[in-house]
Amino acid sequence: MSDGSESMWTVVGHEGCETEPIHKPDAIQAHGWLLAVDVVKGRVSHVSSNLQAPIAGLLHTTKVLGTTFEEVAHSLQLPSTVLRFEALEGLRAEMRWLTSDPVVITAHSSEDHYILEIERDIPSVTTDPTAMIATLLAAPSWQAFSEQTVKALGQMFGYARTMAYTFHPDHHGEVTAEHVDRPDLEPFLGLHYPASDIPPQARRLYVLQLVRVIEDVDGATVHLLGPASNGEVAATLDLTFANRRAVSPVHLEYMRNMGVAATASVSVIQNGRLTGMFVMHHTEPRSLSRSDRLALATVSRIASFVAATMDEKSFGARRIQIAALAEELRRNLTAGDNAIQCIEAIGGDVLTAVKADGLVARLQGEVFRIGDVPPQDAIDQLVREWGSAGGESVQTTDCLATDMPKLAEPDSCAGAIVARLPATSDTYLAWFRRPFLKTVRWGGEVTALVRKDQFGRLHPRGSFNEFVEKVTDHSRMWSEHDRIAADTFYQAVQSGLNEWAYRQLAVQATIDPLTGLGNRRSLSSAIEGEIRSLSASHGFALLFIDLDRFKQINDAHGHHKGDLVLRATADRLERETFYLVGRSGSVFRLGGDEFVVLLREAAPDSVSRLAKRILAAFRDPVIVEGAMSVVNVSIGAVADKDAEGVSDAAELLRRGDLAMYSAKRAGGSRVAFYQDDFSDKAIRRSLLEQQLYRALEGDELTPAFQPVVSLRTGRTVGAEALARWRQPAGGILLPADFIPLAEETGQIRPVDRRITERAVVECLGLLRDRSREFHLSVNASAKTVDAEYVDFLVELISDYALPPERLIIELTESAMVHESGGLKQTLTNIRSLGVKVAIDDFGTGYSSLAHLQNLPVDIVKLDRTFVERLQGGEGADVVARWAIQLVSELGMRMIAEGVETLEEEVALLRLGYDWVQGNRYGVPHWTPPRGSGLSDPGDHSS
Repeated sequence: MSDGSESMWTVVGHEGCETEPIHKPDAIQAHGWLLAVDVVKGRVSHVSSNLQAPIAGLLHTTKVLGTTFEEVAHSLQLPSTVLRFEALEGLRAEMRWLTSDPVVITAHSSEDHYILEIERDIPSVTTDPTAMIATLLAAPSWQAFSEQTVKALGQMFGYARTMAYTFHPDHHGEVTAEHVDRPDLEPFLGLHYPASDIPPQARRLYVLQLVRVIEDVDGATVHLLGPASNGEVAATLDLTFANRRAVSPVHLEYMRNMGVAATASVSVIQNGRLTGMFVMHHTEPRSLSRSDRLALATVSRIASFVAATMDEKSFGARRIQIAALAEELRRNLTAGDNAIQCIEAIGGDVLTAVKADGLVARLQGEVFRIGDVPPQDAIDQLVREWGSAGGESVQTTDCLATDMPKLAEPDSCAGAIVARLPATSDTYLAWFRRPFLKTVRWGGEVTALVRKDQFGRLHPRGSFNEFVEKVTDHSRMWSEHDRIAADTFYQAVQSGLNEWAYRQLAVQATIDPLTGLGNRRSLSSAIEGEIRSLSASHGFALLFIDLDRFKQINDAHGHHKGDLVLRATADRLERETFYLVGRSGSVFRLGGDEFVVLLREAAPDSVSRLAKRILAAFRDPVIVEGAMSVVNVSIGAVADKDAEGVSDAAELLRRGDLAMYSAKRAGGSRVAFYQDDFSDKAIRRSLLEQQLYRALEGDELTPAFQPVVSLRTGRTVGAEALARWRQPAGGILLPADFIPLAEETGQIRPVDRRITERAVVECLGLLRDRSREFHLSVNASAKTVDAEYVDFLVELISDYALPPERLIIELTESAMVHESGGLKQTLTNIRSLGVKVAIDDFGTGYSSLAHLQNLPVDIVKLDRTFVERLQGGEGADVVARWAIQLVSELGMRMIAEGVETLEEEVALLRLGYDWVQGNRYGVPHWTPPRGSGLSDPGDHSS
């Protein structure tokens, strides 16, 4: 960093700038001034060399670089908005200490700098462009628009030459319209210019900066003075959006070689791409006012709008035809019609829609060919090579001889669009175009683009004399619309074949591929059929079967062995079922290790007898690959009487599932028949869910407070808000009774917010009282802590004038460690509000030092298990001491939870703990002192 003395100033100049990106030369064009401010430090970081002395004189100091921007802004009489680094749009002012002419000031932010530009307020060339714009918008085509625009710009601005420059898909450009105001100038209309004339970094710049003006190609540039560190040149200043940005020497030399002294260019943008420009050249230096540049920016936006509108309009009718053809193709393929016949039926129309001369389709092993196309073997080989090499699915070229030489046919094929369907090597569509003999008029010899002198400096070509090239190995270029058409048909074929494949799979969707049994879909269909049929009057029942500890087989022997056990299980179930009930019973596999036996016309005792027989059958080990595996089963039985009144398959399976889990809870390897009280818990849970909705509406959820006490002072320094559900009947539910339900049902968000806001209201007086130490902790579920939760906290802090540093958000240790990085970022955002974050239940077995040091928390709440260890023998406090040291070194505060006895309190105090909480201090009976909250929760005034 410079100390401000003259000897430390470094000129950030043009050395080597011909190799720098075109949008970052550290200089400006003459006839203007520039000042840059480091927005972090708030000090002047760069100043144009022609502004250094005038500002130094104004400030009565030799120091400009490093001076505070506030001091400079005050001396320059700039509006206060600049101190907030806001954009400044053309402020007119008098700066007699700088120039006798009026000036205009603009300012913008760029990366980490704030850049002010000062220029003379010269008269505008333009008049009211309203009439001109109305005329341009009425143009019937883009070509007509271009011709009218160059004429209007030429007459309005008086440049010697005005051109419309259009980019082709290969980025080469062509002059498509021209207005020449000097009879001695050679016309450029129809000339092509290579893509390298406007390289990628220039195209990116022109998308961002819609208008560029060079006032004097031969004019001297004004260097920017910037700070140096350790003798090195300062980092380049980003002048992307600076109006007075200097241009690279290569570009200036290019302009001089064309005989141009001044230029102004206007971008045409479509879908974020530079598709054209309007360019004005003059043979003498020429300046434009800020108003003129704004008028040109308006032309840029109008031209971009017109180009996009006309492009869509020209493609509109064609798009409708393409969409109709593609939908017809997709429907036919979905219906399972012969794929090649589907293509053949509309092949001519598909060829025309893409504006191709040939089409080849290989689908499902068959081939369709129409028009001029390469040999079939060559196409097949190329597509196979793409597939094995992982090449792109769709490739396009207008020069097969260069890009796909195996397909080039000098007399018939020079361009192609080849679309290979994913995951296939023999399914593709390919369109081809014939060679197109054309004469291209280049503006200069295209093979001599850039020269490098003996010093390593680059120089553009010196001649722009017309150079005529005859092209014989290219096709007509594929337009963006051609590519869209080809892609539409490609997507239709892919979609149609996929849908047909899905339908084929649906035919097999009722069979479990591993065991050959019917699957869940087949079982549901069978049950629904029994419910509808007359046979249902004779009763039907099922056995819901689950293998006990099947996971152990997979873990010990692998999934291959597990699959063999499942097959053997299926065979044994089918054998036992057929032996006892014959064809009245069917076995299904639901998935995993779950099976169901459906009994039709079940006799009263057949369900019990079959269940017992299956249990007995599985007392013998299952033998697969010569090894024995012990497989026990738990069976949930739904007898015919329990199936009465069942209206759908889902209900019958639910009852079987409940019964099976009852058998498992009883120890497994047994049968449990369904009973109505199996549903009681599920019903109670559903009822509790409904009551929770009403509790939120009826304001039944309230906080209870557990105080946080300082062992050193004995004072209450905070409180943790604990959720309580005070039910209308008088009972109180604790968080364990309803928080998990709220998380499962998605009600946790309003629950968390209700408890948090109520707690803030009740403790508001203490929270606002700066004369005493007090904080409020509230628990939050990891499921609710997101960007929306951050917005809630912002609103809460604002509505209640809440000191944010006194609010603590608690999340459990397991939630923090196991949640995604998104939660950690959200917690970081919460801390940026000033709100503190606490990790609850620390020490329950999840965290390590690596986790703790990476968690965005301020407070660690030590779990009760740590406190309990203090009552152990000698050395029991080692972990507690370690925890204190760890948390202290990480700059966090620790709170010990669950303190119950005086002995624990003494032990904690001896170890250096200060803040504690627990039942010893009156949970949950502590309430904030009278007057600490608001009598009316809606009153935020106190």
